[in-house]
Amino acid sequence: MNLGLIFFLAALSAGSIAAYTTRVLMRGSIGPEILHTQGFFRDIVGTLGFIAILGAIIWGFVNLPWWLVVLSFLGISFFLVPVVFGNRERLPLLIAAQPLFDIVCIVLVAILWLAGPFR
Repeated sequence: MNLGLIFFLAALSAGSIAAYTTRVLMRGSIGPEILHTQGFFRDIVGTLGFIAILGAIIWGFVNLPWWLVVLSFLGISFFLVPVVFGNRERLPLLIAAQPLFDIVCIVLVAILWLAGPFR
């Protein structure tokens, strides 16, 4: 397993958890109003985090076999995210940590793109 794949999986995992936190907030009993009161910093980090997820997926298709990217995305979507969000009592912690997940995703994707292919 090369370093690029590890960074890719970590970035995709962190970004997926941050994105799913937003999805749960939009659909949940807390509602979308909390997203509009989070402040300018969280808005910017959330937007950059979304762009970073797309950057990670594009980097994966450019530098990894296509099937590995698809399997990674499906595995994270169907296994990791439900495990993290399986207990609703963790939601306040995930809401508080959402910017951290976004920042981790942004940094890892920046490393992936700036360092070139890890071979």
